[in-house]
Amino acid sequence: MELEVPLGQSLSACGCRGCGKVFTGITGFDRHRRWAAGEVTCLHPEALGMERKPDGKWGKPATADMPRFTVPVNFSGPDGAGLVSSARGAA
Repeated sequence: MELEVPLGQSLSACGCRGCGKVFTGITGFDRHRRWAAGEVTCLHPEALGMERKPDGKWGKPATADMPRFTVPVNFSGPDGAGLVSSARGAA
């Protein structure tokens, strides 16, 4: 299935080829998929409490305890090693 919006330049954006939704990161992508009896079912992101961002991607809503950053944030450690995410549930 074609994605609803382009992934863009974001390194963390994830697109689901099952339903076409695009997520701001792997966490939202993982939350929207359910595995049962060897089949994958895609849940609608809105039903999981996610919101659609201005760029069309789905992600966590901004709340008082989760501020939006207006300047770039460096997630690299002192040795320059960045964060690595796992590919849980990959077929």
